[in-house]
Amino acid sequence: MLFRSLSDIIDSDLKKIKQSVENIPTFSCVLGEMKKFTTNSKFDVLYIDVLSDDAIKINKELSQYLSHSKFYVNYIPHVTICYLKKGCGENFLGSKYFNGSGFQVETITFSSPTQSAKFNLGIKK
Repeated sequence: MLFRSLSDIIDSDLKKIKQSVENIPTFSCVLGEMKKFTTNSKFDVLYIDVLSDDAIKINKELSQYLSHSKFYVNYIPHVTICYLKKGCGENFLGSKYFNGSGFQVETITFSSPTQSAKFNLGIKK
């Protein structure tokens, strides 16, 4: 769903993730406005804000003890819509089309172009 890439996480950490995630209850998220990331020199990323204190809390918890890349310093919960040619997509920014829509998070998936690992939330209650 929202967290760091599987390629950033070493295999020995997957057990730690599973143990931690199984103790986290499912949680709700609400969608916000459309925005874009402009940090890449070749393209922009159009995304929808995800408003969830729980997602931020889980990311912070997992980041404390898992090996990961420090490339993205600030975690921003989001849903990626698409990759755009640099400078395009201005007319979508601030759109409230999805604003207020919600969803329940029951699993967390870490993925890379070649592999993925899916973990169910709330198995151990």
